[in-house]
Amino acid sequence: MSLSNLATGLRPGVCTSTTRPSSPYTGQIIYETDTGYLRVWDGAAWDYLAQSQDGTTNLKASDVGVWTSYTPTWTNLTVGNGTNSFRYVRIGDTGFIQGEFTLGSTSSVSTNAYFSLPSGWTMPNQPISSFCNHLDTGVADWYGWLNRWNDSNLLLINGLVNGTYTQGTGTSSTVPFTWGSGDVIKVGAVVRLS
Repeated sequence: MSLSNLATGLRPGVCTSTTRPSSPYTGQIIYETDTGYLRVWDGAAWDYLAQSQDGTTNLKASDVGVWTSYTPTWTNLTVGNGTNSFRYVRIGDTGFIQGEFTLGSTSSVSTNAYFSLPSGWTMPNQPISSFCNHLDTGVADWYGWLNRWNDSNLLLINGLVNGTYTQGTGTSSTVPFTWGSGDVIKVGAVVRLS
């Protein structure tokens, strides 16, 4: 068993899938460096410590609650000197995205701007939940928008204009307001992944 101080936290036993402890005790946890799995001895066998909600997929330690930063590819939006702050986490077959883009003086928004999902993500279904908010810093006012997904698995920033949602109506250089430096696009989504 490997215990350490509060600064470094609890560390499970580290081994490979072929060098697991030969006389484990019930509840012993190991990390396999060759597979990336956390395993626990259940008294009879090495079980996987984490599985998808439906129990069909074993999860690697890297799949469990670790947020990863990524830079999305934008379409119909010129990043210029704007700043992206996007991250994602996958837990089983559910993915979470949080993102914020702040326009710079050389950024611009065109009709139906959208961005890419994290590399390797494909979706068999519509998102479980998604939102997009736009901040007009000139008047310090937020505009809440809904999202929809296109066939290329990209999030479209579409939604409410003057309180009315029109599918297919998205951003433009003047919708939902005239975009300028310092304006913000905030995005959040929960998606079911294949």
